[in-house]
Amino acid sequence: IWINDTLLKYLQNSPIKNQKTPNMINCLKKLENLPLTKFEKLQLLNFLPTQLVEIHSLIPNCSEKLTESQIEHLIEIIQTCKNNVIQTNKNKENKINTQNNTIENE
Repeated sequence: IWINDTLLKYLQNSPIKNQKTPNMINCLKKLENLPLTKFEKLQLLNFLPTQLVEIHSLIPNCSEKLTESQIEHLIEIIQTCKNNVIQTNKNKENKINTQNNTIENE
């Protein structure tokens, strides 16, 4: 039970909580051409790292596995995915605010 509670608390505060399935699928498709394991791709989607040090901490032997240009491309992919999550959050907040304003005005 402790592990489930801890995991749920973690996920509620992580970037993944706002990931939508189409966005995740799109991100995974963009990652297909990179020599990454399924686990590494999952880690990237969970954390959405945009700093080089974060990527190196998630991908073992990153500098051996990926070229500098591949790493730059990876950062671009992740940034796009992260921007989509941010936009989803903004849309969600706007919808909630609109609903709250409608209720208050009634």
